[in-house]
Amino acid sequence: MRIWVRSTALVLTALALSSCNLSGGGDGKGFQTFRPGSTLEINQQLTINVVFVGYEEGNGPRQVNLDEFKKVLPAGYSAVNRYPTFYLEKPAKELTGTSFTYKYNIKFAPQAFEDEFFAKLNELAQKQPLTLYQESYNCQADLAAGEPCPGDAPNVSKKITENYWIDAFQTEKWLVENAGKAGVDPKNYTVFFVNWYGRPDFKHHVYVKTDEPDPDTGFNFGEMLASRKMSAWGGSIPDDRQGPGASLGSTARVWFHDLSAGPEAQSDNWDITRADLDGDGKTDYRMPPVWEYGNPKLTYRPFNDLSGDLGKITRYVAINLLFTPSPLYRVTLTPHQIPDDILLNVNFYNEAAAGDKGQDLFDPDLTVALLKALQPINDFAATVRELTYDAQAQCAFESYFDAEVCYPQYALSQQASGAGANAFIDNLLEMKQSGFFQGGADYEIPIFAYNVAGDIPYLGLADDDWRSGTQTLIYAANNPIAKARYGYTTTVTHEVGHHIALSHPHDGYDSASNKDYGPGNEFYYAWLGDMSNSTMSYIDLTAEFGQFNRDAMNRYLVAAYLNSSGAILQAMLEAKKLDPKAVPAPLKEADAKMADALKAYKAMDYSAAVVQAKQAYDIVVASALAAGVSIRNYWFEGYELEPASQHAALRVSSDLKSAPLPINESKALERRMRP
Repeated sequence: MRIWVRSTALVLTALALSSCNLSGGGDGKGFQTFRPGSTLEINQQLTINVVFVGYEEGNGPRQVNLDEFKKVLPAGYSAVNRYPTFYLEKPAKELTGTSFTYKYNIKFAPQAFEDEFFAKLNELAQKQPLTLYQESYNCQADLAAGEPCPGDAPNVSKKITENYWIDAFQTEKWLVENAGKAGVDPKNYTVFFVNWYGRPDFKHHVYVKTDEPDPDTGFNFGEMLASRKMSAWGGSIPDDRQGPGASLGSTARVWFHDLSAGPEAQSDNWDITRADLDGDGKTDYRMPPVWEYGNPKLTYRPFNDLSGDLGKITRYVAINLLFTPSPLYRVTLTPHQIPDDILLNVNFYNEAAAGDKGQDLFDPDLTVALLKALQPINDFAATVRELTYDAQAQCAFESYFDAEVCYPQYALSQQASGAGANAFIDNLLEMKQSGFFQGGADYEIPIFAYNVAGDIPYLGLADDDWRSGTQTLIYAANNPIAKARYGYTTTVTHEVGHHIALSHPHDGYDSASNKDYGPGNEFYYAWLGDMSNSTMSYIDLTAEFGQFNRDAMNRYLVAAYLNSSGAILQAMLEAKKLDPKAVPAPLKEADAKMADALKAYKAMDYSAAVVQAKQAYDIVVASALAAGVSIRNYWFEGYELEPASQHAALRVSSDLKSAPLPINESKALERRMRP
């Protein structure tokens, strides 16, 4: 477990820009939009649609009390750079530059809508055997872990005797196409809360996505594994296809959640008996099947607050993790000269006993294409080569989660040596060798992939610099057992997604409470966020970055281009390379383009906004470089390892020891290898 210390870092100050609009005036130092010397936060008002389908308003055990539901909902959100914030003294936080105020549009679907929708589910339903986790629910025993079934559990409200698969994408597509009948526009962020239970046409069911096997191995997670059967889905993109002619057709921002589906494995809502699932002595809060609300029998907690639970899902899953999430890292990569030509520098360590080459299970062209779809304004490329898996590399890899010392002569900020420090030091030394960097790109992402014969503790990691929360190296790993399912393509794509800013859809940040959280204890149900169209998920049902990823990335970049432009202009002012009383025409053009970008942003046309923002930013960069102003800052330049003998004792914050480690995926393999 990484022990985090806090280090000093710049705390960003925010100047809120109401609804993305900047007022003119002299405080812009000659500009209408740019604010040299200030860090701006783009505030946008968003409509959040919530549609209850199959629920009635009221105070019954399976009814929704809107007052109780609304109590949980946040009024707004201010995004932070999560990993850099870990290094700051609380309550300090490093702001991303994007914030939101929410207007809620809450609807109960009309009867005609419900009848059509559930008829569609019946049409899509395909009879299948019970999943392992539905059987576990009936027994209240963890059959996946080898526990014996003692017979029907006495505390469940009903036994599941049948099961149907329902296509998740087709369900999402129907909701998108018919959202207007429920009084909402699906271009706005929308949650559909579904309850089929209680209708005469109800069928026990799970949602499935079976059209995207692993691109390297062909293993179909969605079809083969019970752990990939779902109760929620959303975030598909317009060109998603499943079957002839199937497409969302236009941009939509819909996620649905169905408490009458399952029970399922990802959120472990099949277990209504045990309070503590991970052995840390704390209750792991999850949302049971809808028919358990009002259950008078002995369960791990009283299921008496459906309204509050749906409010929690709206806030802590849909809004915080999917709709308006905080980035894991700074999107700038090399502030303030943000790169637009990025090379994946992929290096394989092949242990001889593995019997093959890891690079044979990696498709660099596919990874590049997936990243290009996420950031179409930038260029991506990849190089692949092999490094020697020597004794030091083996020690560094195998010691990732223990205290073995591979480099006692060096120290990092957190600890003298051992655990994750070994891999970081070993590969940092590799990077310092002549010829490691390929050249020709603005920025290279160092990726080290381990192809080994023995057990592996993780599938992938996107490490930071151990000093300030800046992204640095990526690790990927595989072994003969995991290779039955996984190649390297999706793992590398996922980890690069982290490196360039994206968080998981199951962990994130709550702005109102200034709390970073993962799927455990009071937020265990955050695992529900994985049931979305994103390669950042843990359920392996797609290799692509979905609509929610793309929206978030574009917003991060617009804010970065805006604020980096301001920082560059300030540097030009300080260097006497810019006269605010006589702003040259190119910079006036850039100022106007950024204003257009913010207008598009306000209209939720984020893809157009980022194009215009980058055009404005590029003009500012060109002006600064022509004037001889240095603006590039790359973490590797000047980064030196500290001799252990000179390593000063640093303060360790006890409250950060238990902080979620969003890039530390030590449990990824355990969760992904579930049956």
